[in-house]
Amino acid sequence: MVELYEAKSHTVGELAQRFGISHATVYRTVQRRAEQSPQAESPELPS
Repeated sequence: MVELYEAKSHTVGELAQRFGISHATVYRTVQRRAEQSPQAESPELPS
């Protein structure tokens, strides 16, 4: 589901309906994935 969201191929409403979940659950799932992803971490800036 997150991959579909990130590809912008479906709206949040479409994903919620397709998976039988609420809009809030879609947003929470996407947020959790972003927090777990190593790419979501901010790079260290040199001093």
